[in-house]
Amino acid sequence: MLHIRSRLLASGFSDDEVRRLLRIGDLTRVRRGSYVVGPLPDEPVRRHRLAISAAVRALAGEAVVSHASAAVVHGLPLWNTPLGRVHVTRDRATGGRRGRIVHVHTAPLHPDEIV
Repeated sequence: MLHIRSRLLASGFSDDEVRRLLRIGDLTRVRRGSYVVGPLPDEPVRRHRLAISAAVRALAGEAVVSHASAAVVHGLPLWNTPLGRVHVTRDRATGGRRGRIVHVHTAPLHPDEIV
């Protein structure tokens, strides 16, 4: 289960407590501001699902999960597929970018193509 920093703070944790939990391993960072209790899962697909959940919370609403990340969400089989970045697509002509955590693709998106 993903824990968001703002929710932890709202429930009474302080920034110092969150940092302490990270330091002792009770929490592990999925990405900035998103954590799981204990270590990350060993399985790449489970780790990627957590990364997708964390990334979607940080992205603008028009982005949709796509490419290999969509395959993970839908439980499709993957073989030798890199899962280091979350892939999303935005309905734009330009503006794609590849960051360390998220790869933003741009393409026309029709409502009937989005699940």
